[in-house]
Amino acid sequence: TALALLFAGLVPGAAAQAPPLVLPKVSQRASVSQTVGLTQITITYDRPGINGREVWGKLVPYDSVWRAGANENTVLAVTSPVKVQGQPLAAGRYGVHMIPTAGDWTVILSREASAWGSFSYDPKEDVLRVKATPKPSEPQERLAYTFDDPDSSSVFATLRWEKLAVPVRIDVDTRQVVADSLREQLRGLGRFSWQPWAQAAAWCANNDVNLDEATTWADNSIGLNRNFTNLRVKAMLLEKRGDAAGAAALRQEALGLATEAEMNLYGY
Repeated sequence: TALALLFAGLVPGAAAQAPPLVLPKVSQRASVSQTVGLTQITITYDRPGINGREVWGKLVPYDSVWRAGANENTVLAVTSPVKVQGQPLAAGRYGVHMIPTAGDWTVILSREASAWGSFSYDPKEDVLRVKATPKPSEPQERLAYTFDDPDSSSVFATLRWEKLAVPVRIDVDTRQVVADSLREQLRGLGRFSWQPWAQAAAWCANNDVNLDEATTWADNSIGLNRNFTNLRVKAMLLEKRGDAAGAAALRQEALGLATEAEMNLYGY
């Protein structure tokens, strides 16, 4: 019948007319993210299952480039510069590949992030290669990535599958990232009010970063509205830069400008 011929692909033009259907993948897509300071780190990947198979050295051969997931590239995306196992990596999207072995693994980040697995992997596209040491872990039927032990400047991105975990340390220079972000934010509407300049300068002073530029930011705040808050911020910056006398003079001036609420807060 015509219907049977259609499904058999024998009707002229049938293949061109039939749109592909969207069906579930056996290894389904997943994504996990972690913010470190202001830096967003995201891993997107497909999750194969063990299904009773022997994984390491069999399903995933040793000493061969592996896609570190299933189907399309596993992708690592970072929104600011980071270090991966101590090696610098610029902000961007990277294809993730690994070379498993019975000992340490090689983790590869490629500038090609849109390929199908590792089948077209080209080492000339490597951005970096680092070593990672697997360790025993709780059984994991489906491959997963987790972000472990996060703090304000680092996190471990860990591949987990079968009874193995492969942690990769990612470090962020959060102080510099925040300073760069403040500089960009101060190009917006906030630059027309004294508070954002003072807030940015105070953050830098409290975190010992970008002190010269922060002093200029404090001056911009004072130029818009000379007050108790921004004078004390500049005093803190002067003191950190070695000008104790200048800092003391500004603190004394600030006391003369303080409101009752500011003096109460200062007293507390």
